[in-house]
Amino acid sequence: MARSRCIHRWRGVVDEGRLYQLVRQQGEVRERTIEVTFHTAGAEAYAFTFG
Repeated sequence: MARSRCIHRWRGVVDEGRLYQLVRQQGEVRERTIEVTFHTAGAEAYAFTFG
């Protein structure tokens, strides 16, 4: 299977302890990989998947 590389750059601010939706998938359901980078110290990340 050929893979395409599609890069979407988004900058946001984590300004409170809550759930942030980073990805909304439409169309074909398939495996995807995302990379999240925090530029300041102190952020914690957890992954939740449903489906």
